[in-house]
Amino acid sequence: MGLFSCEFNMKSIEGDAYIGYAILPEYRRHGYTEKILRKFIQISTTCHINNIVLDINDSNDPSQRMAIKCGFKKTDREGIVIDDRIKEASPSHL
Repeated sequence: MGLFSCEFNMKSIEGDAYIGYAILPEYRRHGYTEKILRKFIQISTTCHINNIVLDINDSNDPSQRMAIKCGFKKTDREGIVIDDRIKEASPSHL
């Protein structure tokens, strides 16, 4: 199916989690990444995670659209999308 990874440094003051994923072509466009990402956002509200950072290539339009659909915002840094609403989010909003 693919790979979904998360890196979180418990000693980091920022409380950022870095997400990466790669989905095999035959499993793309089925909503799997969105479901996993939304579940991670929900779980993050109960942890010490302030921001979720996705590193998405600028040429990957489908992933960019999916991230924005899930509430992420593109920043000025190339290929980075950050969800800075984790601090205020609650599972009922997801």
